[in-house]
Amino acid sequence: MIQSFNYTNRALISPQDAVIRISISDKAKGGEPGVIRFNLDARLDKNYEFPQDAPLVIEAYSYLYYKRFEFGTVGKPEPRIGSEPQLEADGWESLLFRVKVIDPQHSGRILGEADRLRPVLLRPGVGESSGNKRSLLSVTSEDLGQQVWMLRFDLSGPTVVVNKGHPELRRRMEDQLYRWLVFPEVMQRVLERILCVEGVDFDGASPSAESWRGDWLAFATNLYQPPPAPDGDRKEDQLKWADWSAEVVRRFCGKHSAWDVVSKALTEEVKS
Repeated sequence: MIQSFNYTNRALISPQDAVIRISISDKAKGGEPGVIRFNLDARLDKNYEFPQDAPLVIEAYSYLYYKRFEFGTVGKPEPRIGSEPQLEADGWESLLFRVKVIDPQHSGRILGEADRLRPVLLRPGVGESSGNKRSLLSVTSEDLGQQVWMLRFDLSGPTVVVNKGHPELRRRMEDQLYRWLVFPEVMQRVLERILCVEGVDFDGASPSAESWRGDWLAFATNLYQPPPAPDGDRKEDQLKWADWSAEVVRRFCGKHSAWDVVSKALTEEVKS
């Protein structure tokens, strides 16, 4: 069940006291993606006055993804029995984690939180390292006047710019409810920009884009199939690419049950 949380007077947990360590399996023989398994190295019993029975929640997220895990209590941090903490490994480099300590007497109240935690990767025989690949999409805040948000393109790729007029907006844009209200439109606009506006070259039937454009097209192709090759009729090509982009978005939303997530979140907000 998705709950509406109260962030009032929550303690800010130091990243050094909530370290996420992940390991990644190789891809399966059938070509299926590998999986991430993670653990929490928590030190919450010294500098914080959390109850030992306070539940822990871990959220793995990026602008493209969200998954929530119950992870025992402050006194005994561990995954819930029958709920192994694992994620698909594709795109792990852009993942961030959030650790929440929940009031055991009031499930809607957060006692403490550590956010935007970058995981430490455990490599067999190598040791620990962190990801250094590009994120598909960045988020920033600027003065936009009366505009709530906008999508900007530059040499490093697309950026969602939110109005900095209220600090709460930036946080909410990273919540799963607000993310699903914005990201599908962003996704389609980015793909149409790459194909219809910038005119990416094709090598046979596959686009040969580099940098962030190639990352986006690879991400989309993993969800669906490569975009159709151009036929030479500019108008017809643009229509095909727009339809292809829309289908990628539909499949992405279907894969992550976007409407179910939004519907449940809205129901919980009404109840609260």
